[in-house]
Amino acid sequence: TCFCSFLIICGIKKFVFADPVKITVKSGQDANLTCRAAGNGKVSVVRLTRDNLKPNCVLLYRNDQIDEEQQNTQYLGRTKLHNFISTDGKVNLTLNSVTEEDNGVYECRVRTEIKSNTRRKRAALESTFINLRVGAAQSDPPGE
Repeated sequence: TCFCSFLIICGIKKFVFADPVKITVKSGQDANLTCRAAGNGKVSVVRLTRDNLKPNCVLLYRNDQIDEEQQNTQYLGRTKLHNFISTDGKVNLTLNSVTEEDNGVYECRVRTEIKSNTRRKRAALESTFINLRVGAAQSDPPGE
């Protein structure tokens, strides 16, 4: 049991302290966020949250639709989920027209339904941490 506890603690440490993916965009641009999915299969839940946001839900996809009631009003109409079937272990989202207020660490949790050889479905959950940095938009120099 001691060895099992060690493996669990090491797994949790890896999960909690994984380096976030760093994405830098200019204010006004769209941020493309890629989340890992555990295997290939139908995406059943995608939950994107931000650490310093209340409520912290940026996007929630479940029951084959975006759940806008759970979404922070700052992100309503600004998020898009691109693929509902993970064929390459990834799920892609877009956050439109980012501002400096969007700076922060996001957690993207993806649940996929995977069919096994025995025809049974199993759920797999994967988390990705994303550090989004939004810089000021550059303006054209005067006279151009």
